[in-house]
Amino acid sequence: METPRFRRLMDILGEAMSLPAAEREAFVVRACGDDTELLAEARALLAEANATSFDAVTARLGARVRRAAGEFNEQALPKEIGPYRILGLLGEGGMGLVYHAEQTSPIRREVALKVVRVGLSGDRARARFDAERQALAVMNHPGIARIFDAGATGDGVPYFAMELVRGESITTFCDAQRMPLDARLDLFADVCRAVQHAHMNGVIHRDLKPSNILVSVVDGKPQPRVIDFGIARVVEAASDRETMHTAFGSVMGTLEYMSPEQAAGGTAVDTRSDVYALGVVLYELVTGSLPFDSAMLRSAGAVEAQRVIRDTDPPTPARRFTSSDTREEAASARATDTRTLSRRLHGDLGWIIMKALEKDPARRYQSSSDLAADLERLRAHEPVAAGPPGRRYRASRFVRRHRTGVIAASAITLALVAGLALATAGFVRAKHAQQRAENEARRATMIKDFMTGMLAGARPDKSRGREVTVREVVDSTAAKIARENPFPKDPLVLADVVHALGETYRSIDEYDRAIPLFQRAIELKRAAPGNNDRSILVSLNKLSECQATTGDLKAAIQTQKEVVATAERTIGKETDDYSAWLMNLGNMYADTGDPVAAEPLLRESIAIERRVDNPKTDDNMPFSINNLATVLVDQGKCADAIPLHEESLALRRRFFGTPSAEVATALGNYAKALDCAGRHDDARSAADSALAMCVTVFGPDHQRTATSRVRLAETLMHTGHAADAEPLLRAAIPVFAKIGERQWRVGDARARLGEVMIDTGRGQQGIAEVEAGWQILTETTGQNTIRAREIAGVATKYYDGVSNAQELARWQERLASAAR
Repeated sequence: METPRFRRLMDILGEAMSLPAAEREAFVVRACGDDTELLAEARALLAEANATSFDAVTARLGARVRRAAGEFNEQALPKEIGPYRILGLLGEGGMGLVYHAEQTSPIRREVALKVVRVGLSGDRARARFDAERQALAVMNHPGIARIFDAGATGDGVPYFAMELVRGESITTFCDAQRMPLDARLDLFADVCRAVQHAHMNGVIHRDLKPSNILVSVVDGKPQPRVIDFGIARVVEAASDRETMHTAFGSVMGTLEYMSPEQAAGGTAVDTRSDVYALGVVLYELVTGSLPFDSAMLRSAGAVEAQRVIRDTDPPTPARRFTSSDTREEAASARATDTRTLSRRLHGDLGWIIMKALEKDPARRYQSSSDLAADLERLRAHEPVAAGPPGRRYRASRFVRRHRTGVIAASAITLALVAGLALATAGFVRAKHAQQRAENEARRATMIKDFMTGMLAGARPDKSRGREVTVREVVDSTAAKIARENPFPKDPLVLADVVHALGETYRSIDEYDRAIPLFQRAIELKRAAPGNNDRSILVSLNKLSECQATTGDLKAAIQTQKEVVATAERTIGKETDDYSAWLMNLGNMYADTGDPVAAEPLLRESIAIERRVDNPKTDDNMPFSINNLATVLVDQGKCADAIPLHEESLALRRRFFGTPSAEVATALGNYAKALDCAGRHDDARSAADSALAMCVTVFGPDHQRTATSRVRLAETLMHTGHAADAEPLLRAAIPVFAKIGERQWRVGDARARLGEVMIDTGRGQQGIAEVEAGWQILTETTGQNTIRAREIAGVATKYYDGVSNAQELARWQERLASAAR
C-alpha cells in the first residue's frame, strides 16, 4: 500500500474513532465513497478498533504508517522540529508521537516533544491534541509534567514541548523498590494532591492509570508525576459534543480504570470520575490486583463490560488479595507476609478504597483531596470518614440489582422452614410429643421470622440488575449474625441457623467460611441445656469433612475420632449413621496415605451396613464398597479391588443413573484400579469417561473435575504419554489452589507435574516442582505415607541420574524416613 493512500485511510479511521460508536460505520461509508477497496480496508480496521482500545489501535496503525513510509528506524527520525533537536522516540500515544528532544535555544534542555501522529489530521483529532496542550498550560504543580512551549512544523503539524519525566509507572516503581504499604500510601497521597491541582484548574484527566503516573527519585525521595492529559476535559471549556469515545461506546479512557458514569457514555463525568480511577490505582497499588479481571472485561463485549463496571460491586481488597494466586509475591513486593498484609487490608484501609470505588458518585469521596485526607488520617491512627455502607443502602442496592437470585434465596428460606416444619411434625409424633413439639415449633417460627426479615427488602418487582448469588445472600446473613445475636434467649435456634449457613458455604466450596460457622454451632449446642448429642454429632461431622477438604487432615481425623466415639456412646454401633461416620474416619486415614489404618475401619463399616440394610436398596453401599476398594489399591491389592469397584459402579448406575456425580467418581476410581493392575488401555478409557462426565455434571472448574484430570494424567504417565498428562495437571492445580495453595491435593498434583517435566527433558524445572509438592504434601499428611515414598523415589532417581551426591543423599534420607 502506498503511503499517501494509507495516510488517507488513517485520516478516515482517526475521524471515525472520534465519533460515538453508533455513528462510525456510516461515516466510513461516506468518507470512502465509491472506492470499494478502501471501504473494505477501513471496515477491517474499524472492526479491529472496535475489539480493542482506541489508543492501542491508533498506535499500531501509526507504526504501520511509519513502516510504509520508511520511517521506522532511528536514522529516519526527523533531525529537528522547530527549535528542538530530535534524540530518539520515547513512545506513542493514541494521537501523537512523543520524541526525546533537546531544546537548543533560547536555553538548552532536554524535553519530551509531542507531535500529532501522521494520518490523524482530522479536525476532531487536532481538537483533542489542542485540548491536552491547553490542559497542561493552565497547571503548575511539581506532581504534574509541565509544558514549556508549543508550535507547529513547517507542514502545519502542531506540537508541544513538555517536561521530560524519567521514571517508572507507580506500580512498577513500588514493586521494584519493595516499598512497604505505608510508604505506598504516602506516595499515593502525593498523587491525589497533584490531581486535585488539576481539578482546581478545571481539568479532568479521565485516563488516570499507573502508566500515566510516573515515579522517579528526586533528592533521594520518590516523586510522582501525572502525565498524558491527552483525553483531559477542561471544565467549562470543552463542549460535550467534542467528547471522544472508545470502542465500547463510552467516554474515552482505559476500561479497567473507568468510572461507572464514564463507562455509561453520558455527559455526567466530573472530577469524581478521576476519584474513582484513583481508587482503582490504589486498589492495585496495595493488593497487586485490579478490582475486575482485565481479561474478563476485555473479552466480555461492550454491553457486558459496561454492565460490570456500572452494576457489579468489586470484591473488597482483603477478599481479592486472599483469593489471588499471586498473593505471596504481592506481599513480598510490599516487604511483608500474606497474613500481615491481609490484616492491613481489612478495616479502615479497605473501606477507604471501597468508598473511592462507589458506583454512585454522590457516595464517593467528593474530591481527590478528600481521599488524600482520609489516607492521612489512617496513617495518623485517627478516625477516617470511610466506613461500611448502612443497612438501608445495602438493601436498596441488593433489591435494585437482583431479581432471580432473590427468588432463589427465598426458595432456600422456604425449604429451610419446610424442613424444620417436617422435623417439628416428627417430634410431635415422638414419645416426648407435647413439650418438645412446642419447643421445636417455637424455634421453627423464630427461624422463619429471622430468614423472612433478612429478605424483606429484596422485593423481586424492584430488581433491575444481575442475578444475586447464594453466596451474597449467605454473606449478608452471616455478617448480621456476627454483629448481633438475634436469638439471645434460645441458643439452639442460633445454632441451627449458624449450622445451616455453614452447610451453604460448604455446598459452594467456601470451606474456610464454613469451618468457623460449624465450630460456633458446636459451641452453642454444647452450651445449651438438654441432651443435644445427636445435633452436636451432625455439626462435628460436617466440621471434620470441611477440615479434610481444606487439607487439614490431622485436625479432621481428631474431630472425626470424637464423632465416632460420641456416636458409639450415644446412638450405638448398629446404625446407618455410625457406619457412615466410621467410613469417614477410614477415608481420612486413607487420604493421609495410611491405608493400613483405614482398611479395618472401612471393612467394619461395610459389615455394619450389610447387617443393617439390604445392599440392593441401600444407596450408601456403593460409596462404602468404593472406599474399601480404593484403600486396597493404595496397598497394591489391585486384583482384590477391581471386583469391588465393579460392584460399586453397577450400584451407582442403578441408584443414580448417568450422567451423575456418583458414577463419574466411581469411574475415576475404577480407572486407578485398572491402571494399578496393569490394564492400562482399559484404565485410560475409564478415566476419559470419568473426566467427560465430571465436566458435564460439575463444570470444568470444579474440585472433582480437577481430581478426574489428575486421575487421567496418572494413567497417561504410566503408559508413556507424559506430554499429554502435563496440560491436565496444569489445569487441575489452580482449581485445587482455590481452596488453599498448601493443601495436599495441590502438593500431590505439583509433584506429578514435576515428574512429567523430568520425563520430558526439563529436569531442573521438574525437580523444583517435585520439591514443592513434597513440602506441601508432607506438611499436610506427614512423611510416612505411600505418596511421600513415591515422590522421594522420583527425586532419588533424578539426582542419581545427574550425579548430584549431596541432593541424592538428602532425598535418600527422606525416602528412608517415609518408609519407616
